[in-house]
Amino acid sequence: MKKILLPVSIIAMGVIIMSNTSTVTSQSGDCTGSPLSNGTTCYSCHNTGATRPITIMFATELGGSSQVTSFKPGKQYTITITSAQPTALFPKFGFQVCALNSDNVSAGTFTAATTGATLVSKNGISYVEHGSPITTSGMTARIQMNWTAPATNKSVTFYAAMLHSNGYGNKEGDIPSHPESLTLTANTTGLDEVNNLSDKIKLYPNPTTTSLTLELPQQAQSAQVLVRDLTGKLLYKNDAVTGKQVINTSGFAKGTYLLQVTSGGHNGTKLFSVK
Repeated sequence: MKKILLPVSIIAMGVIIMSNTSTVTSQSGDCTGSPLSNGTTCYSCHNTGATRPITIMFATELGGSSQVTSFKPGKQYTITITSAQPTALFPKFGFQVCALNSDNVSAGTFTAATTGATLVSKNGISYVEHGSPITTSGMTARIQMNWTAPATNKSVTFYAAMLHSNGYGNKEGDIPSHPESLTLTANTTGLDEVNNLSDKIKLYPNPTTTSLTLELPQQAQSAQVLVRDLTGKLLYKNDAVTGKQVINTSGFAKGTYLLQVTSGGHNGTKLFSVK
C-alpha cells in the first residue's frame, strides 16, 4: 500500500493521543510514551513508515488564553489539543493523556470536557482518553479537558501522542505522532494553606458503601462541598457545611470519586471510593 507522507501539527497540554483504525477504541495500557509505558506508543502498532507528525502541548488557566509554564496548587487549568487533519482520508482520531509527578505517580485531577473523552484508571494511574471514535471538524481534530493541580511542590509532567485514523478497518496507513512531554513547575505560593485544609479533612469509611462521613477542620466555616465522578459530573453539592456531614453514597456506582472543599478562599480535595 502506498505510504502517506503528510505533516500534522498538534497542540496539547500534556496529552497523549492515539486512535486505532476505523473502530477507534480505548487503549488497554499506557501508550503515552511515559516512563510507565515501557516504550509503548501508538507507533508500536501503527508503524506505517509515513512521516510522523509533531506534537506540541500547552496549558492555560481555566477561562484564560495565555499559556502557562507553572501551576498553583488547587487551581484549575485547561488542556487543549488540536491537530491538523492530514487529509479527508483521516476522519477519526483517538488520544490518551496522563500527568505524573517525579515519582511517576498520578498528579492532579482530570475532568473530561469534550464529547468522546473519558477518564479511566489503569494500575492506579489516571488517564484521559477517547471512549469512542472522535470525528475531526473542519479538517481539525480538537480535544479539551480541565485539570486541577495537586497540592504539591513537585513538578508535573504530561505525556502525549496522537494517531489519525483513516478508517480502512485495519492498521495500514494510520499516522501516529511522536510522543511528547510537557513539564509544569509548581508555584508554591499559598501551598501551605492548601495543604493545611486538605490534610485536616477527615473522610471515612474509605472505601465506603452507602454513606460517607466528612469532618471539616474548625477553621473551615460554612464550606462548600462538592462530589464529582471522574468524568467531572457533579453528584453532590452543599454550600453550607460546618463540622461533620454525612453524605449518602447509596446511589453511587462502584468507582473512585473526588470530594472538593472550598472555605474562605482555601481549597482542599480528597479521593474516595465506593465498593
